Amino acid sequence: MDSFTKQMIDKVMEDEHSAAKALAYFMFREIVEDIHAEGKITDEEMKELNKAACNRGAFLLEHILPNEDLRTAFRIEAINCTGWDPPEIDEELERRKKFYEEIGSDLSKIRKMGLS
Repeated sequence: MDSFTKQMIDKVMEDEHSAAKALAYFMFREIVEDIHAEGKITDEEMKELNKAACNRGAFLLEHILPNEDLRTAFRIEAINCTGWDPPEIDEELERRKKFYEEIGSDLSKIRKMGLS
């Protein structure tokens, strides 16, 4: 792992809410950023949307996902989405997967060596 990647990992690990923030960024922020850049959403509206997405991400990660029964109950949220197309993994997501796998592999090696 190069030093820049290590610095990034160390920085986000200092933030106890980094997983929720990463989820909000991944699921939401990148998708609406073009709309924001076009001026269709003000900076204040974008901030409010980011905050709401982060709050929901934290709720999901901290309260729902750790509990199997709550994960099942949470699927009720899909009741209004039953007609949607199934998810697809496109090239961009495949690139991200490889990126995360490379860093994950490096982190695994570091942990096995007891250097974390």
